[in-house]
Amino acid sequence: MNKQKQTVKNNNKISGYIFLALRAGLPFIISTVIGLMTKLWWIGWFIYIPIHELLRPFVEYPFAKFLKSRKMPQKELFGKIPASQKALILLSENFVSKRSAEDFFTLAEMCAEKSENIGFCLFFKDEKSDLTQGFVYNKITEFNKKFGGGFACILKGKNAQDHILTVKRGAVTETVRYIKTGVHEFEEIFGDLSCFDGVKNLITVNETTKFDFGSIISLISAAAHPQNGVKLSDEGNTVIEGYGIISPMVICRFSNCSSAFFSRHYNRRNIKTSEDYLCKKIYTNAFDFGIFEGVGLIRTDAFYSCLNQKIPTEKIAAHTMVEGSFLRCGICFDSEMTEQFDGTVKEYFYRTKNLSREYFQSLFWLLPFINLGGKREKNPVVFLNKIFLSDRITHLLGPLMSLLTIVISPFVSFGTAFFVLSLFSVVSFGILDTFLLVYKNIGSLFTGKKRENDYNSTCSLPLCLFGLITMPQSAFFTLCGAAEGIFSRKVSKRRKTNVKMRDKSTLLWISRVVSFVFAAFIFLKFPLSGKIFAIFFAAGPLAAFFCGVRKNRTAGLNQNSL
Repeated sequence: MNKQKQTVKNNNKISGYIFLALRAGLPFIISTVIGLMTKLWWIGWFIYIPIHELLRPFVEYPFAKFLKSRKMPQKELFGKIPASQKALILLSENFVSKRSAEDFFTLAEMCAEKSENIGFCLFFKDEKSDLTQGFVYNKITEFNKKFGGGFACILKGKNAQDHILTVKRGAVTETVRYIKTGVHEFEEIFGDLSCFDGVKNLITVNETTKFDFGSIISLISAAAHPQNGVKLSDEGNTVIEGYGIISPMVICRFSNCSSAFFSRHYNRRNIKTSEDYLCKKIYTNAFDFGIFEGVGLIRTDAFYSCLNQKIPTEKIAAHTMVEGSFLRCGICFDSEMTEQFDGTVKEYFYRTKNLSREYFQSLFWLLPFINLGGKREKNPVVFLNKIFLSDRITHLLGPLMSLLTIVISPFVSFGTAFFVLSLFSVVSFGILDTFLLVYKNIGSLFTGKKRENDYNSTCSLPLCLFGLITMPQSAFFTLCGAAEGIFSRKVSKRRKTNVKMRDKSTLLWISRVVSFVFAAFIFLKFPLSGKIFAIFFAAGPLAAFFCGVRKNRTAGLNQNSL
């Protein structure tokens, strides 16, 4: 049996390297050939990413579909957390709103009722004394009386050091150090301090993370299984076997309170053909290795041994890349958590900007040598994590490079072909969904059997159309995020700047102007067929507005759909 498993493992690994070579090499070959055929060698610089994005789903889906699944082993805990696997759920944010605190306590109460040996902690810096000393403190006191302890709050004041405020790097580092040594630099710890004693598993969540007890117990069950046990290197600074981090399957959704057309269709999209799901499944099955993105279970012993005072003091966003490389991350598909954000088109675009800022701010992780703890050392980020980071950046640059390709297409040979290529590259995942829908429906006609669909037939085409007509806006927000990330890294030395709602609205209005300018350019430079698309691009901001309008404007919700 072990020999058979090893054979499957080796075959999957070979398939994984073929996948990486095919996904990067095929677009390069095609773009190079096109450059040679058109005698415009530089055109390959522009069309490489559009071709890459066009082919991506049709390369990823077959590999994700036919690779042998490797399920992470779990130990049966019968719904109870043993003392040897004591867990602490940590919500770490710079500014915790009352609404997010209420959601966290609701989920915490549900988990606390079902098992012992689980604690809950809020780690935040907040200048609002009414929140700090009011709602949160009262809730912690109430729950500690109700459950006999297990709830605490860590407050880092407004004058806290920057490296402590960096979410979640500072929060996790300082919390683990307090768990292991009892030493801390916190301004205040309120609540039941015994919840930090003997913690073996630290489960990190975001303000927008939604979870249940089943997802938590799945993570701890995986951590408890002997096959997932941690083995450190001889130097004791990296995990070479097992998993120091176990990440759940994280799905991004709009808030359920939204009834806007766009949010309803976005929530009903096919998760199993999304870029995140396909990549994670291929990496896990092929390389027995996952990508840590900030939400998941961290083994405190391994973290303290490998990363104590090791993470650089620079204010960076995607620190999770290096954490996953040091500790070795595994994906537990049996555990599912949801990342929810406000169901507005504005928040969708702004999320694109945030992702762009974070990944471009982390470009230095692609270098062979970096500054760790004031010393120039070999980059600890493993090859697969570098590939993943570059892949994410490529995906984010898709709309921007497609836009640039369309801009230059009137001035080069075969400009119409480049124009069509750029349009299709933006909606490639929607094309895959539509293809699968047609394929399964045709199969059911011949067999007479109704097959169960793992996707929704009513949302693929609308989302495709939305992505197409809002391409200039997506490109604008990607460019803003990239510029902000590079500027914060090289100039301001600040990881993140708090942006007010009026600033978001300003960016949204600028993106609308960009859409109209782009539409006017297409209308003037392209023939009749191009003028039709110009009308669509000009209508993009208006369509985004109506797609974001809620049918039910319930009390307590933001009245601005955009």
